[in-house]
Amino acid sequence: IVLDCPNLARTGKFKEVIEAAPQIINIDHHIDNDVNADINVVCGNASACSSMCADIAMIMKNEYNWHVSKAAATLFYLGIITDTGSFRFSNTNKDTFLSASFLLECGADSEAVINAAFFSKKENQQRFEADMILNYIQRDFNGRYVWAYLPQMQGQELTMQRESPLH
Repeated sequence: IVLDCPNLARTGKFKEVIEAAPQIINIDHHIDNDVNADINVVCGNASACSSMCADIAMIMKNEYNWHVSKAAATLFYLGIITDTGSFRFSNTNKDTFLSASFLLECGADSEAVINAAFFSKKENQQRFEADMILNYIQRDFNGRYVWAYLPQMQGQELTMQRESPLH
């Protein structure tokens, strides 16, 4: 099952494994998705792949009495929160809220999701942001607009890895 990847190149080291699979199911909300799977469920007006998966889980619960665990509900909720900017982005619609409501009914831990997504940072990320603020901050429009930038670094790549704080 390929989730939230508009093309197989984004699956990285798993691309060969996916291509060798006897069957592929592709679920995505990116309208430019070009994964040629056996089953493609692509919905460009969905706010998040996680909301699509939550909708599938809701159907399975209602039709077949499947159980959606608190852990699964929490992770689907995390996907919705991050893809919608905590329901701020224009991709948020009434279906997004219906999916989120279902996940909360299943026990999704909203507080843990919000804390993990927006208030928990590893030390290296906090140092990076502090460096940006201290050394690269700019002000415009008489100080009413403040922004920071990354200088171009020659011969270096900037990579940040973030572990999930939800375990």
